[in-house]
Amino acid sequence: MTRALIGALLAMVTAVPLGAGQFGMFGKTKTKTFTAGDFSMQYPDGGGWRLTPGAQDVLALINKQPDVRVAVIRVRQVNAVSVDDVELLKLFAQLEADEVRVDIPDAGDLGHAIVGHATLGRIVRIDFTRPSVTAPKPGVRERAQLFSIPAGSVLYRVVFSASPREFDKEAPRFAAMLDSVRIGKPASQGDAP
Repeated sequence: MTRALIGALLAMVTAVPLGAGQFGMFGKTKTKTFTAGDFSMQYPDGGGWRLTPGAQDVLALINKQPDVRVAVIRVRQVNAVSVDDVELLKLFAQLEADEVRVDIPDAGDLGHAIVGHATLGRIVRIDFTRPSVTAPKPGVRERAQLFSIPAGSVLYRVVFSASPREFDKEAPRFAAMLDSVRIGKPASQGDAP
């Protein structure tokens, strides 16, 4: 898949990830697990959340309503990035931020950081705003967070996006979805319905 196509998909889709260790913060909210190969992530079961399996590099889109979205993207890497090499990871974070600038020319408030994940180690977070893909009038922007997760020769990107108000409201669910991400042996459950 070309960079331009991935950029177009990122511009059209906003990602909202949920994570395993924090589902208690949702009370009795039930979850489903999306699995594709060695990647798995939990998301809410009900409450308007809907999974749409993807094709090629876009593994899945998870939507709650028109303006709350999560995308899971898999990209083959030429060179593996080690999460243990902090200097290389800093360079990788800058390159990922540059890629957002190229793929989404209208991206604003762009920032990046290396963050810790309980089971995956260090991962890259890119924060940005972009024109809304669902707003009825021009000029409306949405918030997005892209998490880049190097896994050997594969790079997973989990993108969460929503209007600023909805983003703040959904932030705990996004964090829980991200916490639930696992990369390793394929899950026995298979793909979530």
